[in-house]
Amino acid sequence: MRTAARIELLKGMEIAQDVCDYRGELLFKAGTKVDELVIKKLTRHSVMTVSVLEDVDYATTHFEKIRLSREFKRFEQEYQVGLTQYKQMMTTLAQLRVKPDTQELLDIYYHLASFASSGARLLDYLYNMIPSEDELTHTHCFHSALIAGVYADWLTMGREKKDTLILCAYFYDIGKLDIPYSLLWKTEKLTDVEFASIKNHPVLGYNMVKDFHLDEHIYKAILTHHERCDGMGYPSRLKSGQINEYAKHIAIIDAYEAMTSPRAYRNSLTPLQVISRFEEEYNRHICVLS
Repeated sequence: MRTAARIELLKGMEIAQDVCDYRGELLFKAGTKVDELVIKKLTRHSVMTVSVLEDVDYATTHFEKIRLSREFKRFEQEYQVGLTQYKQMMTTLAQLRVKPDTQELLDIYYHLASFASSGARLLDYLYNMIPSEDELTHTHCFHSALIAGVYADWLTMGREKKDTLILCAYFYDIGKLDIPYSLLWKTEKLTDVEFASIKNHPVLGYNMVKDFHLDEHIYKAILTHHERCDGMGYPSRLKSGQINEYAKHIAIIDAYEAMTSPRAYRNSLTPLQVISRFEEEYNRHICVLS
């Protein structure tokens, strides 16, 4: 709902609240559709503004209301700027092996987070972001970094640990930039050879950044985020005590991001559906954090 000047009114708009004249007598009830007669009567009674319904007022679901809100639209504009910056840094890394500015990466996170009133709202915003096909690899890590900040707050991490986790999320899947897009996002069943190639992305990612003198947790998150407590992960089949703490966190964030993002072969799940999946399945595969 918003307040509209009389001269802004268009045929078909719906009045949101009762309109009265200066004596308090009712002119129009809420729900009245604007037409020429309505505008003429408002003019005759010198009514300068009225409340009208907006698209968001007609939304029927939580996520429709989020998508149509002014707050989301402001976030969306800043998100596109941040994603472009991130893509440029990671493309330069992949092609020229130039180290990204980690402080700039953190600044992108904190700037975007400032447009959400809470962590839950930031997750709602990300759920409404639909990446283009040519951005899937970049947006996966970009979203994971934004989710990581929310996750860190949920665990009441201090600022230093939170920043480390965010940086781990920005970097952990960059090895996929060295894998052909057609293979990485193939919708048909992968052959054993193709799957082995994709499973090599932690090693590819580590090799891309090993000479950058990054925090050791970033290296370990890249190498071990697909390891599992039961030793059935990859690439090294490590078990619980051998897996880095940040890699364990990233494994959860990675799964959440993947399931809440649309893919060619399935629709995205809502955050509540993901939590349900975690309760049903992921405790068996992702390490319990101590």
